[in-house]
Amino acid sequence: QFIDQPINTDSNAFEYRILGKDLCGNDLISDVHTNTLLRGTQPEAYSASLNFTDYLGWQNGVSIYQYHRLLTDKTPYEWYYDALESNTAYFDNGLEHFTQCYRVKATELGGTNEVTWSNEVCFNYEPVVFAPNAFTPNNVGPNDSYFVVAGSFKTINLAIYNRWGEKLFETQDINVGWDGTYNGKPVSQGVFIYSLDYTSYDDTPYRQKGTITLLK
Repeated sequence: QFIDQPINTDSNAFEYRILGKDLCGNDLISDVHTNTLLRGTQPEAYSASLNFTDYLGWQNGVSIYQYHRLLTDKTPYEWYYDALESNTAYFDNGLEHFTQCYRVKATELGGTNEVTWSNEVCFNYEPVVFAPNAFTPNNVGPNDSYFVVAGSFKTINLAIYNRWGEKLFETQDINVGWDGTYNGKPVSQGVFIYSLDYTSYDDTPYRQKGTITLLK
C-alpha cells in the first residue's frame, strides 16, 4: 500500500504503475492506472457545467460513470445522474441548495464491483427570495396561506406583525405558511408587516421587510 501526498487532485489527473523485478532481475511493470479528473464551471448564476476524464487501467474498461451530489448540511453523497452518452453535463439546479458538491463514480466492467471516485467539485449559490404582497385565506385556493418563495438560502426566518407591532406568526421552515390566523382565530382583512431574515452559504446575513395585504 502506498499513499501519495500531498497532491492536488483538483488540477491534474495522475497516472500510476508498479515496477517490480522477478528472481532473475527482470523488470515486471503493471498496467498504467489513471484517475478520473472532474472539472466544473458556473456559466450562469444558478447552473453547473461539469466534465470529467476517463478512468484508465481496468482491463475490461468502465461499465458506467455516475455523478453523485452532496448538499452541504443536508445530504451525503447520493446518486444524481448517469453519464451514459457524454463526459459532460449541465445542471440548472442552483436554487435547490446553497452549496452543492459533485463527484464522479466509475464502476469496472465485468461484474467485479471495483469502483473509483473522482475529485470533488463544489458550487456556492447566492440566495434568492420572493415575498408576495397579498394572499386570500378564504378556503377557495390557491392563495389560502402566505408562503415565501426562496432558494439557495442557508437559514431563513419569517415573522409577520400587525400594525401595532404584535407578532402574529413566525417560522424557520420555508414549507410552512401563515394561514391568516392568530391564536387559532382568523384575523381581520387589512395590511400586515413581514420581516424576513436569511443567510447565504458563507453566513452573510440579509434582511427584507415589506407589507402584506390580507384579502377576504
